[in-house]
Amino acid sequence: MTYHPSEFSDGHDADRTDDGKRRHASQAHPSGGTRGHEADRHGVDHKRSPGTRADTSANDNANTDAVAGIHTHAEAKTSADTAMNTNASAGTLPHDEADALRDFIATGWPLGTEDDSPTFLWNEVLDDLAVECDATRLSGPVAPFDQARAIMRAPIDWYFQSLAASVPDTQLTPEGYAMRQAALPTFHIETRALSGVQAVAGNAMMSDHWQDAAANLAAALEVTAEFIGNIADREDEGFVFLKRLIQDIRVYFESLARSADPITGAASLQAILDVVCSEDFRLNPTQMVELLSCALPFARWDDTRVLAYDALDKASGAMDRMLHQAKTDVQTDLASGLMENADGDLVDYPIELVHMHFEQTMLFLRHDLLRLSGEAEAADRFLAEHHDMEPFADSYAARLIAQERWQELLDFSELVMRDDPNQQLMVIPSDVAPYEWESIHEAALQALGRREELCELYRERVVEAFDSDEVFNVSRLRAASGDDWPRQVKLILEEYDDGREHFTRNMAYEQLLISEKLGERAWRYARQFPKSRTKLAKTIALARPETAKHIILGPIGMDGSYEGEMPARQAAYQHIAKSLMKYASVFSMNEAQSIARKLVEHYPARAKLAQALYALLETEG
Repeated sequence: MTYHPSEFSDGHDADRTDDGKRRHASQAHPSGGTRGHEADRHGVDHKRSPGTRADTSANDNANTDAVAGIHTHAEAKTSADTAMNTNASAGTLPHDEADALRDFIATGWPLGTEDDSPTFLWNEVLDDLAVECDATRLSGPVAPFDQARAIMRAPIDWYFQSLAASVPDTQLTPEGYAMRQAALPTFHIETRALSGVQAVAGNAMMSDHWQDAAANLAAALEVTAEFIGNIADREDEGFVFLKRLIQDIRVYFESLARSADPITGAASLQAILDVVCSEDFRLNPTQMVELLSCALPFARWDDTRVLAYDALDKASGAMDRMLHQAKTDVQTDLASGLMENADGDLVDYPIELVHMHFEQTMLFLRHDLLRLSGEAEAADRFLAEHHDMEPFADSYAARLIAQERWQELLDFSELVMRDDPNQQLMVIPSDVAPYEWESIHEAALQALGRREELCELYRERVVEAFDSDEVFNVSRLRAASGDDWPRQVKLILEEYDDGREHFTRNMAYEQLLISEKLGERAWRYARQFPKSRTKLAKTIALARPETAKHIILGPIGMDGSYEGEMPARQAAYQHIAKSLMKYASVFSMNEAQSIARKLVEHYPARAKLAQALYALLETEG
């Protein structure tokens, strides 16, 4: 969910023109403390705006309370662990999931700011790239606006003129050439149709004339989006160009937000906002929101934070008006929802779904806006309130894990699983949490030392298991239950009921039968799942030796006979030898060799049978 700036940025950023007028919003570290931002590390001594000192004191007090709370929790956890370890009869609680999640959050968490606060549309890479570009940006003017548009249009006009000469049924209209999209050749970036856009964007991003540069960049976006809407971009090369342009503009706006005065910043952001709210972008909510994230860096400064909130409100208003128009003005194409697809056919385009997609995507932007404004607690509440969206739920769980708030994590995991038992993890990988949210729940139980609930969880997994990868739950249950292990085994046998209500083998249950030497139970299970009989034969032999002999030997008789006609194939002879070796491992080598000798005597003409049994007959009993 994090968008990384393009490695092919043509832009360069400049130093802040007024280093003394901004204070960066504080960020909440997962441990509860605060750390300064990258700008502070670059030696910028920002003055505090009115009311900042009181706000900072309040934040410091809140953070101090948070740290104190975590220390208290840690002391309680240590005491609980000590009590648990001194009670040897209770067994040793596993802590694999809790440790794995701690390690992942500490070293592998992919979303967030430098201080580990989760973000989705913004990250430190943007700011780092902007700082690098600041060192090389020129303090010079950009191309005049009208000239810039002419430069961008020229290669595009040449491209369409060349198409008009080769595409059948092309018509010249006052607006330009009219061609069926299905008849257009696939666009390739090598045509250099967008070279004028590249030149204008590169020129703008080299300059610290912020407002003029922003106007040209907005025009570059507008021209590019319009161009893509009129070509056959079957290979998405035009779309990739647009995404890279948006990413480069976002890097530029990092420097602009840090360096321009508020009036210039407002005018520059408005230029981008006009493009965001245009029809070309309103029908593409993902790109719309990504471009709108140019407003995020403004939230990091006291005197421009309102610009970011205002930009989001304006974009939402534009989308609401589009939806209202679609519902009320039945004479418009927008209301009909008809658009031309790549094949030139009119298809129904549900505007309501576009609006819903926009609202969902905007949630990521609204969260990041809170986070970058220094509203860490509000951002965390936002994540928790939207736990039905996987990235938000994952991120809030990560926050709780990083801060060792295990009881809250336990409550939160129960909420998620209650609301949607099938909700998956999107950011936390399966090797860290193999049972999805149940693994998060398990980690919280481990960290809190909740033995009985862990035993219940592992017991349920054993009863419901079917994959061989789940066998480990048997050993975990044994370790956690300690002296209560016999009762746990009894409960599993009762709950599983020999597999009568199950439709496939249970590898964990089979391992339990073997390890606990439950012969009669093994036979009852094997009757439900015949393919398990060979594996369980040794266990079945403990209670039903004759039954186990029949399972192992199959058509082979104890007297060396063979039920039916013995196949005259080498594979059949090798299977007989394998069965007798199995018999030897369960009962005795002497008995197995006795059966083998009788077989050889019974079938003297089968020399290959004797060869297959030779190794068994020569083994010392």
